[in-house]
Amino acid sequence: MKKITIFIFLLVLTTLLPAAEENVVWDWKDNFASTTYGVALMPVEFNYGDTGSTNTILLSGIDIRLFNGKNITKKGGFYTGTEVGVLMFFSGDAEFQDTLDGTSAGSVTYTITNRDAFIGTVFLMAKYGYRLDLGVKLFGISLGCEMGIGARIASGNYDYGADIEENDVVNSKGYDTTAMSMILDTAVEASVRLGTNLRFVAKVGVMLTPPFVNIDSEYDYGVDISDLTTVEIEEASEILNRYDVESSPLITTARVGFIVSY
Repeated sequence: MKKITIFIFLLVLTTLLPAAEENVVWDWKDNFASTTYGVALMPVEFNYGDTGSTNTILLSGIDIRLFNGKNITKKGGFYTGTEVGVLMFFSGDAEFQDTLDGTSAGSVTYTITNRDAFIGTVFLMAKYGYRLDLGVKLFGISLGCEMGIGARIASGNYDYGADIEENDVVNSKGYDTTAMSMILDTAVEASVRLGTNLRFVAKVGVMLTPPFVNIDSEYDYGVDISDLTTVEIEEASEILNRYDVESSPLITTARVGFIVSY
């Protein structure tokens, strides 16, 4: 009887030790927090209504996000949470050339360039995603996707200019016309897991939101108007009035960062 009791005790002990090790050393946490940093590209389209032609200038920006979520199963699975972020766009070096026909001086070639731009937005989203983890407890790789819906508050301005025959002549100024709007966001991700509670992640996605840039015919002259001839004034006015300028509702983003479970 004594030997049977000792055998049962040892059997129970060897069963509990791995469980205790699992709880202490290999504890899979349910909640997680993530920070990611990246870049974003936003096309600004110049539409010439009479011909239907479109030229595009790209604005580049930075994308910073903080994400807090829960309901992660072991290694992966479905998760949900909230994400707050900042998008900021700046002037770029992009430009395009166009031609204005039918002026008193004949055909005029000019270059449209970014003059000055700063557009900033803060957003808050509810997010839902799925992550598939492949590997062992010490190391693994993960693939996943996520979707989010939320709202943004934005402000800023976008100025573009026309250089007529290499002379800096005229500016046009536009402002954000959709200061508070809804956003939709989606992304795919790949990550490397170290242990059970740390991942290094890369994400690529798109954000759908109403245009940040929407410009009508508001403009002023980049030089003293007394230095312009009547023909140049007519040309400058015609150039700015011919375009409808609007940013694309699709913004491309790419980010890297880390996820810590707790």
